[in-house]
Amino acid sequence: MPKVPNGSPAKVAYHQNKLRKLFGRASDQQFLQLMWAIDALRAGRPEAAARLLNFPSQATDQSMGSRFALHQWELETLLIQLFLAHGDGIKDSTSTTTFDCSRFESVATLVNSLRQLENAESAVYLRSDEFNIFGELHRIAQRQFH
Repeated sequence: MPKVPNGSPAKVAYHQNKLRKLFGRASDQQFLQLMWAIDALRAGRPEAAARLLNFPSQATDQSMGSRFALHQWELETLLIQLFLAHGDGIKDSTSTTTFDCSRFESVATLVNSLRQLENAESAVYLRSDEFNIFGELHRIAQRQFH
């Protein structure tokens, strides 16, 4: 018997707010430069990425098996979330914590927060009666194979 995912809209909202608060701790320009540097790193141009981003030497290996690998669709989703957070007017002006967009660890924090959000969202809709595995396969394929 497969395990039923444990999810709730409140958990989704929690992870969504957590991710969006990270966007409020740096300027849009800093985040866009971070995304550009990660894309350069993924494209095999570590010297270009090094101008804006401090990263461990192992991060130059962006193959699927690398523990430092970042997927292109995750970068795209992070950019969409940045635009949504900007549209919602979420800026964390009360926080004294800033988000350091010059460190590879920062993008790891973003991607891990995004993955937690997606896991929480999946747990909600996988439990619904309208869930269709073929629709889910279509959604996943669209993210990976445009």
